[in-house]
Amino acid sequence: MIPKDKQCILCGGEDISIKEKIKVYDLKYLYKRYFEINILDFSPEAWVGKFIPLQKCADCGLEFFPPNLAGTDALYAALAKKMSYYKDEKWEFSVAARRFASAQSVLEVGCGDGHFLELLKKTDGHKKLVGLEFNSQAIISARKKGFEIHSEMVEDFARKSESADSFDAVASFQVLEHVPRPRAFLESCLKCLKKGGLLVIAVPNDDGFIKFATNDILNVPPHHLSRWNRSVIEYIAKKYGLKLISFETEPVAEYHKKGYRMAVLKKYIARFLGLKLGIVEYPWTIRYIVVKLLSVVCDAVIPKKFWKYKKFAGHTFCAIFEKL
Repeated sequence: MIPKDKQCILCGGEDISIKEKIKVYDLKYLYKRYFEINILDFSPEAWVGKFIPLQKCADCGLEFFPPNLAGTDALYAALAKKMSYYKDEKWEFSVAARRFASAQSVLEVGCGDGHFLELLKKTDGHKKLVGLEFNSQAIISARKKGFEIHSEMVEDFARKSESADSFDAVASFQVLEHVPRPRAFLESCLKCLKKGGLLVIAVPNDDGFIKFATNDILNVPPHHLSRWNRSVIEYIAKKYGLKLISFETEPVAEYHKKGYRMAVLKKYIARFLGLKLGIVEYPWTIRYIVVKLLSVVCDAVIPKKFWKYKKFAGHTFCAIFEKL
């Protein structure tokens, strides 16, 4: 029997290949450079060895890193000092809100400050709005807005008899890619849904431009553990007998346009030069410096009107399932 740490974190499949290896030193350097964080301070026992593997499951198609590399609460607290996790508006909020118009009860897993719940509250059609969240400051903020917030994992919440089959809709935005056990996460979300209820999952789109972005360190451990695309979503629908009623991809947001251009330019310049860039690169290698400098020059001289931002999808996709 193959140990669990050698199995797919989504389907339990055993046909796992290593797609790429990332040097721990390079990842450590970049987190320190961009966020002044030493990732070895958080779960140091997880960072044994020189490399961490990006693995791919042949059965469901999910790409994932070892689950023991998941970020700790202390890591997220440190990151929160350097960046904002909770935006008032997200593209996926409006996508989900349109579908939830007739839902009387909604559960949001990872509700943050309660911005999505607040959007739903404005419609006056929802009788029960519940959130799950761990960030203590976000919980305080969401409760001040009048929402019922529980500080617990969805797996624990779903075990309660009053939670099972009790919601018309369950939503999770930019959470699934962080969790070390996505199968248990999804099954718990589904357990909370009534028959005919809607499950909304929004995650970074690995079929979009971020697929070939280099040094997008928030898309690797210990921040993100998995990479999702439409084929994996279709696998989930088939596995759990769900109906995939909607799959929408985000247009390239204004604040992502520069990152889009640089990712595309690096991809094609590296290919033209016969170089291969990994998803994480030490920034002072000759190959990376050459590709980056040429990309910066090209971005400066190519008219911005040339870019139509349609060749590759934007950052996020939003999938909506119906529980049959």
